[in-house]
Amino acid sequence: MKMVSSNKKEGSKALIRLETPIVDSFVSKTMLLTKGQYEDFFIDRGWFLKSQSELNIPDSIGFNDCDSYIIEIADKNRFKYIRHHCAAGYFEEIKLTEIQDFIGFCERVVSQAHRTKIGLLDNYE
Repeated sequence: MKMVSSNKKEGSKALIRLETPIVDSFVSKTMLLTKGQYEDFFIDRGWFLKSQSELNIPDSIGFNDCDSYIIEIADKNRFKYIRHHCAAGYFEEIKLTEIQDFIGFCERVVSQAHRTKIGLLDNYE
């Protein structure tokens, strides 16, 4: 979004959507786990996580510039897409355990990526 002046006389401002959104960085990694890693990782907990859109978050709370995390989990029979924008910020504001669970799951994903030498989030360049 971009801040623009909508009424120069009174100096009021309004948020408008840009025609072409600007993405400043994006990182995506796919991790395939062995059976042992899968069992150690407790991936089954991911099936119970809620996406941010499923939570009761007041409209008065919002963030513009922050991290977004997307977790996709799949097996032979199921697929789950879980997305949170600025999870830590929302957790600080409303203390929902569902957000804390998502953050903990993401931390385990990053930890597993480092253990398997995937190099997730090491270098954006």
